[in-house]
Amino acid sequence: MKNIFVYSIILVLTLKIFQYKTEKIDSYVYLSKSNHFNYNEIKNLIVFGDSHSGVLTNFKDMSYYGPKIQGNNWSLHLCDMHKMKLWSFAINASGVKKKGRNFRKQYNYFKRLMTKNKKFYNEWNSKSTIFGIWIGYVDVKNSNEIKKEEMTKSVQNEMFYIIENLYNNGAKNIILFNVLPCEKAAYNYHHNGALNRFENITNYFNDHLKEKSMSFVDKHLDINFIMFNVHDLINKVINNCEKYKFKDCKSAWIKNMNNNIEEYFWYDMTHLSCKANEIISKELNELLFSITKSS
Repeated sequence: MKNIFVYSIILVLTLKIFQYKTEKIDSYVYLSKSNHFNYNEIKNLIVFGDSHSGVLTNFKDMSYYGPKIQGNNWSLHLCDMHKMKLWSFAINASGVKKKGRNFRKQYNYFKRLMTKNKKFYNEWNSKSTIFGIWIGYVDVKNSNEIKKEEMTKSVQNEMFYIIENLYNNGAKNIILFNVLPCEKAAYNYHHNGALNRFENITNYFNDHLKEKSMSFVDKHLDINFIMFNVHDLINKVINNCEKYKFKDCKSAWIKNMNNNIEEYFWYDMTHLSCKANEIISKELNELLFSITKSS
């Protein structure tokens, strides 16, 4: 079904703020009037994140092993849909501040390979490239109700410190995903609601992520910034499982491998199936085209 986009516009100096409402979700878009966004000009997707985005990248030559058995993730789907080149710095099991595997480590790979005078610097520019950042799930999942405020402040300060560095190195088109609903993961279904306690933490984190995003763009009026509401999109699909042609949106296909993987929303206990990832990419792809028409 074709989505109908309804939006309200607020003009703030040289920034246009859109709240895009589709039949699935609300996403927040901050467009610069001085730096026109045109999705048709985007040829590169640079990605940071955890295993929801990872493609097992070789950080010597930026080649990657591609999809696992569950099929393409959102970044691979989106690159196929829009014919973009993928540069993925996402590392499985990463958090924003997790020891050993974190956002800063990924940024350091980017800095060594794609900033001025580095190996792949001439492969991209600010107009031809969009950055996708989907990270924070690990930080939220490792937190608790008592420490949610401390965790949120610490993690988001680090997150936007790195985003600031990306901006200073040419990132002028950025998509920031919020955290998916931990409590809806197949892990929760198989472990009798073990993740239910994370619903309040996730919502708190996502609410403050939106506020932090607005504060960031207020200081960077030449940036195009999309806060993509993947949290509500996943909830919407799960709550309307049959409508999206899944037979099971609770349990993991990996626990039911004799069945058709196309019938499952969850590939394993915490990761989406290829079909679920495609839904995310289609929604994002439509959003980016719609922004181009409206800007």
